[in-house]
Amino acid sequence: MVPEGQFCSAGTWCDGGPVVCVAGACVPGTARCATGQVCDEGRQRCGECLSDASCLATKKTHCDATNMVCVECLQAANCDDGAYCTGVETCSLGSCVAGSPPCGGGTPVCNEALDRCDQCGSLATCPSDGNACNGPENCGSDGMCHSGPAVTCGSGLVCNPGNGACACTASSCLVGDTCGAGGFCERTITFTVATNNDDLLQDPDGSIPIDHAWMSLYDSSHWGAFRFSLVNVPAHATVLGAHLHAYLDSNAEDIAVTVVYLEDADSAAGFAATTNNISSRARAPGGVAWNQDYNIQSGTGGWVDSVELVSLVQSFVDRAGYVPGAYVGLILNGNQDALHLLEIRQHNYNVGEYAASLVVRIRVP
Repeated sequence: MVPEGQFCSAGTWCDGGPVVCVAGACVPGTARCATGQVCDEGRQRCGECLSDASCLATKKTHCDATNMVCVECLQAANCDDGAYCTGVETCSLGSCVAGSPPCGGGTPVCNEALDRCDQCGSLATCPSDGNACNGPENCGSDGMCHSGPAVTCGSGLVCNPGNGACACTASSCLVGDTCGAGGFCERTITFTVATNNDDLLQDPDGSIPIDHAWMSLYDSSHWGAFRFSLVNVPAHATVLGAHLHAYLDSNAEDIAVTVVYLEDADSAAGFAATTNNISSRARAPGGVAWNQDYNIQSGTGGWVDSVELVSLVQSFVDRAGYVPGAYVGLILNGNQDALHLLEIRQHNYNVGEYAASLVVRIRVP
């Protein structure tokens, strides 16, 4: 039995030192560390932890065993949230420091799925480069903005970077063509009667004088006809203008009250001196009324332009069987009364000096 006041055992530092015999019982010393603390016997110190196991109940889940304190981190790996877009987290004095977002400048969009910084994340994030001609900007699979497809303009047309519209300029059309108000190159082609068989008169008795020099359209029993080879006019060309340019014989025969018809043929055959060779030809539905008093002052006549015949020429080049170079036939039915006289000089008058022409203005494709 341990005498009163003697040590029962040496005890430990953590337990408060020696165990003393008091009133016949061994009484331990007072524990050095407060409730909730852990004791390091070797260093004779109290603290929060000696291992991570003591820190699991708090946000600070790692033990700084040297200082016996629970901390948020011991190294940067303890702070990694697994997200690329939040940047690289670091550990400073036991606390996690948030990373800086990695994206900015020319690549502001963070792509978490691919761990990269992109220029764009959708079409909306691709701003215009200010050039509408290279096509709209779009976001590619590489996360970068790309332009395209580029605007393709037709011959003689130039793309306007401001709006992407194709239009001609004074210098973009071919020599001889002009830049029209609609923004397209335009070409004017003149087709002139080449032979006596390409412009003829049919008299009231149906006869057709091949060697006649005047197309006298005095009344509805008189018929006239022109034939022109539309060389260099493409099929389905857009016809912007078309009219006859003809020489009227005198100031007494300068009033047109006439109907111009399109011959219903893919290519009009040459006119012949057979009875009713003009009036018997098939005519396309409709016609153009040529009603105009030219009021020519000279008794020897003068050059005039007919009304617009765009609808007739457009119908002709739109025919399924039309090919460039085909002959368009224009059939004229004379004035509807004998009070208005119209007389056109034919190719045979001075051998072509007064031959009529068909002037056609087309849009260059």
